[in-house]
Amino acid sequence: ITIYYNDAELKETLHITEYNSAQLTAYSPSQFPSGSSVQWESNMPLLADVDDNGNVTAYDYSKAAVIKYWLDNEVRPTPIIGNATADAIEKAFANAGIDLNDSNLNTDLVVAIVKGINQTMGEALEKMLDNMTITITARLVNESGKVLASDTAEISVDQSFAGNLWPTGVHITNKKTVPKTVAVGKQVQLYGAVTPVRLKQGVKWSVGNIIDTESKKHATITSDGLVTFTSPGKVTIRVNPESTIYASVTDTVEFTVVPREELPVENFDIGGTLELKEGETTKLSIENVSPAGAYTGDAKWESSDETAAVVTQDGTVTALDAGQGISLSKTISITATVDGVSKTVSLKINKNIVGGTINSVEINGYENVALNETNKYTADVTPSRLNSNSGVVREWGIYNSETNELVKATADTPADNGFASMDSNGNLVARGVGIIKIYV
Repeated sequence: ITIYYNDAELKETLHITEYNSAQLTAYSPSQFPSGSSVQWESNMPLLADVDDNGNVTAYDYSKAAVIKYWLDNEVRPTPIIGNATADAIEKAFANAGIDLNDSNLNTDLVVAIVKGINQTMGEALEKMLDNMTITITARLVNESGKVLASDTAEISVDQSFAGNLWPTGVHITNKKTVPKTVAVGKQVQLYGAVTPVRLKQGVKWSVGNIIDTESKKHATITSDGLVTFTSPGKVTIRVNPESTIYASVTDTVEFTVVPREELPVENFDIGGTLELKEGETTKLSIENVSPAGAYTGDAKWESSDETAAVVTQDGTVTALDAGQGISLSKTISITATVDGVSKTVSLKINKNIVGGTINSVEINGYENVALNETNKYTADVTPSRLNSNSGVVREWGIYNSETNELVKATADTPADNGFASMDSNGNLVARGVGIIKIYV
């Protein structure tokens, strides 16, 4: 296929001014195969986007729009660190006094700031800023989605001074990448932007169109665009500029919500840091879920050795003990299970060679004691190799049952709360009935 404009092959960059549109067509000298269709795509839809019929609309000429699109589609979706990294980048721009809408924007400084936070992300942004030309792609696909042929055209957006006064559009910037069929309980993060970005307009989110009362029965949305799907049905999410002056400017995305059992997880990956030192904590995540709209909130996490590392049900892993002996590390398995599908990763735990950090303490002894009898308590630490370390000193104490104040034992004076006492060696004597809270 070949992309045509004004009945001729588009061989050079087509310039379109903000607010304006250009109709492209996909031409073939022979008839398209039965059941095939043409799919259109823009690589920078905040600058210029293309609809299903090949109509290209210019929205923003600026580098600020490129950076906004990059943050929302390349940085924020990064599991675990995405939002924090994007926020750190925006804060760094502000601290450096950078106005992204400045016509003389120093992109070298912008890229340097991003590289200082994340080298790989900085290189990706640099590549985008070096080439502001928008690529429009037309793909001829068959009924099964296989690409039979494709062509590309280059678009450049020129500034319109009217863009200083009125929006060219409001956009759900990740509209094309989020799953449209989702299970009950699934959460989808949407991002929005008003173009031209130089208007400095925020966005406001709502569930349903103006006369739509059905969508609100099936979903909720926060002020920052996080959608939670609550029951089966059809849902429309709408975004508008925050100023009511521009209330007529809108964008929407539609979802179909189905019961969880109708969209079970078929496959996924576990992502995150897989090498820790004793005492360190990281959070693992469920990534690359297939189908993308499946619910993963009930994932079950397990550690193959809870003396070495523990994992909570939100995927937070804490490395405890790399073991005894001369080995400097220990490797265990972390497993996540969703809808009967399990994935396992190897977690390497490295010893703290110098010094050693106590990661946890467990008190050993009776939970019920008789009056006026001496009961011996001990305390084991993790890593377990530190239990034999003479430098690890255990301080014992008990809490005042009325004030909850901690009373510590010394070598000369036992801790006493009025009805029980405990000496510095962990020996407890109860003189009255009650609950004794022991400290070590």
